[in-house]
Amino acid sequence: MSSTEQVPDAELARDVAAGDEAALAELYDRYSTRLFDFAKRTVRDADASADVVQATFLKAWGSLQRRDPPEHVRPWLFTIARNAGMRAR
Repeated sequence: MSSTEQVPDAELARDVAAGDEAALAELYDRYSTRLFDFAKRTVRDADASADVVQATFLKAWGSLQRRDPPEHVRPWLFTIARNAGMRAR
């Protein structure tokens, strides 16, 4: 794979489920900024938004250890973030 090709999200999720911490770091790098911006619109506070992002990735990591990875990772992460943001309000 060339350096310009991106590993698909679903493949990264499968790798995370298999215990690959580098795959989790890649998902974090891909989505943390977008999830932070999304959370900030909900909780309206930078510190709380950072907490939402952290909670999102902790929940995702735990979920991937217990069940099959989702095929559509992006909406799954945003759903987790939305729920975490609602709890943080």
